[in-house]
Amino acid sequence: MRSLFIAIISLYALTLVAFSGKSAPPEHIENKKFDPKAIPILEEPEVNTTFAKKEWKEYQQAEAPSCDEKNVWQISLPGSRLDVTSLKNKDAPVTGRFDRYSMNIVTDKEESDAGGVGAIDLSSWNSDNLPRDNRVKRFILGVEKEGESVAPFSFSITPWKKTGTWKASLSIDLTLNKRAHKMEIPVNITRTKKKLTMNSTGTGRLVYASNDSMSEIHKLLERCNHHFLSSFVDIGFESTFTPGCK
Repeated sequence: MRSLFIAIISLYALTLVAFSGKSAPPEHIENKKFDPKAIPILEEPEVNTTFAKKEWKEYQQAEAPSCDEKNVWQISLPGSRLDVTSLKNKDAPVTGRFDRYSMNIVTDKEESDAGGVGAIDLSSWNSDNLPRDNRVKRFILGVEKEGESVAPFSFSITPWKKTGTWKASLSIDLTLNKRAHKMEIPVNITRTKKKLTMNSTGTGRLVYASNDSMSEIHKLLERCNHHFLSSFVDIGFESTFTPGCK
């Protein structure tokens, strides 16, 4: 009976995939126009950040932490970094960072648990290669589209302690280009009275590519003349927080 039930569920899942006409993106997206003799386009127009500036300012105003019956730890920038790594041509890492992001850890007065919210200003992407960065912002991150230049997220930290050093799990729910993503990242936390550090001890993998974004991704591939680009990125960070409630 159990085998029959599993078979029915499996058939139902396959039917859904067949009727949707969509499948998950490949791990490495291929540029079928790749020419090993071609020279990549070296210039890329500056990205229009009109929406990004407006939306980041609006987010900061809306997400100011409240200290009513809560404890708040605010991230310190500089002093923190958010690193992202992808792969080109299947085995060549491309690493960059986001220079503007926010994150507030919030607990109740008893500090029984901890969580909070944050956001990433996608227009702050920086891999120290301006033409490539403009392409990533334009074709991958979509910062020129209204309503897509900020990636908000919520999170929880388990376990949470009042002092000391401990290992924990950071669970993140993030919205990127209007698509929801979940990640679990192992972290190491050290807390004193006036400072808290939270550093990743592993990476969180985010599959950013979707069937709807393939045409834009291929524009980047062709302009850079990459043969392959990973459909995922790996995320790691080092974060310093200070008390947000006096």
